[in-house]
Amino acid sequence: MHSFIYHCFRLTLFSLVFLINPVMAEQPVNSKPFGVLDPDKFIQKLPEQSDRIVDHKTLFEGKHNGIRVFRIYNPVPAHYHEGSDTIVYLLEGEVSVAINQGTPQRVKKGALLHWSRGIVHAIPEIHSGTATFFAIDTPKRDPADTVFIDGKDVEVLQ
Repeated sequence: MHSFIYHCFRLTLFSLVFLINPVMAEQPVNSKPFGVLDPDKFIQKLPEQSDRIVDHKTLFEGKHNGIRVFRIYNPVPAHYHEGSDTIVYLLEGEVSVAINQGTPQRVKKGALLHWSRGIVHAIPEIHSGTATFFAIDTPKRDPADTVFIDGKDVEVLQ
């Protein structure tokens, strides 16, 4: 059951996306000059459980931005992205998030988080089993653009 605030936020986000880049698509990497996205259809394609850290589905990849949903199943190590800024909205779940290697903050469904390229972020704890996010990356995030603080290349985040 979605709250009124959740629906208002979704409407605002989708309006913002249309203002940022009017080229939308129903399928990822499509170049239609219009379209309507239904995040719930993409979220339904994410596994409920996994041994991986994260799984994601791309809703849209434009020239200047990307839209995706992702679900985390295990803690996400400290990392950053060199090429894109990110806005994420926590759709389902409750997690602890550490930004700039600071003290983790507990955030719940409905939290809106953002960081610029180069800002270190991690999710050291998932309090709800899994957590599902809606993300807008500007410009679109290259899946290989993940730099881990401990120097390990954790392929599952790509």
